[in-house]
Amino acid sequence: MKPNFQHLLAEYPLETLLQTIPTGLFLVDPEFNVVYWNAEAERITGYTAEEAVGSHCSFLEGIPCQQKCGLFAEEIEKPVTGISCSVRHKNGQRVELTKNVDLLRDENGQVIGGIEAFVDITRLKILEKSLRDEVEDRTRELELEKAALHSVLDGMIDPVYICDGDYRITFINRAMRDIFGNVTGQVCYEALHKRTVHCLQCPLKEVLAGKVLFSERELEATGKTYEIVHSPYPTVEQPTHKLGVLRDITERKAAERRLQQANRELDAFVSTVSHDLRSPLTPLIGFAELLEERNADQLDEIGVEALAEIKSTAGRMKVLLEDLLTLARVGQLKNPVHKVDVTLVAEDVLLELADKVIE
Repeated sequence: MKPNFQHLLAEYPLETLLQTIPTGLFLVDPEFNVVYWNAEAERITGYTAEEAVGSHCSFLEGIPCQQKCGLFAEEIEKPVTGISCSVRHKNGQRVELTKNVDLLRDENGQVIGGIEAFVDITRLKILEKSLRDEVEDRTRELELEKAALHSVLDGMIDPVYICDGDYRITFINRAMRDIFGNVTGQVCYEALHKRTVHCLQCPLKEVLAGKVLFSERELEATGKTYEIVHSPYPTVEQPTHKLGVLRDITERKAAERRLQQANRELDAFVSTVSHDLRSPLTPLIGFAELLEERNADQLDEIGVEALAEIKSTAGRMKVLLEDLLTLARVGQLKNPVHKVDVTLVAEDVLLELADKVIE
């Protein structure tokens, strides 16, 4: 004997509430015939209560419901929540739903029907698909950018590596592999510097904060000195990794040392020569003055002019040697602690060379 659903619904105290809740709701009897259909079910499916009530629920063409409905299956524990499915709207379009199902029992515990409550998530699914497609497209773009960057880095003659915030190497180019082998996955301080803890002056934290830093380091593996450029990667705004580019400056450092040594030797030579040449000038000037004082009345005009020229030439020579000594000490002078007015310096130079400056 079929239960009197109309009598049951007439006495059901939540009828008004069920017609106003923002959740689609319908009841079926044990033969899957619809016996109740609320207003939200009408809005979601397009079918009125008059069209739905009395019809077999299969008119909704539910997927996967039409293949196998587990509403009254004893092996499926009730209630079942969060089921994803779709039904056919009256206009023929598919409507994506999430629903909960449960059994209806009488006062004796006898199953008299089933209840389904559902929410339209079609727009959510569309947005979810759009977002997923966007993420996939962006991920694909990033992968292409990453592959292009790796290709460029792999073609560089300078060793290059990328490490993450945990000091773990995620990429090395061919030049780096030639030196260290494939150290991808290892921490940089162990693989590159044979240390058990990160380097004291490691710039990783500053680089991850968006800074570009430079350092010089001698690598034990090659015995060469490198200038390392530490850059944020992939962007300066939100870096997650550090990009390190190693430029071999061994020859440059050796040239600097040779130049410094040559400068030191040149300074020593200039200082010695200037001192040695200045020594005979003092007596030369002194003897010229002595002759001028004692024998000026015995000299003719040419002799007086010759003594004056000797004194003048020796004086200029002495000034030149003093300038040469000053030049030799330039590399040894300390930087001034106060600011220098370069305008005054330029004016002094122009005044000194006024007779030689071409207007």
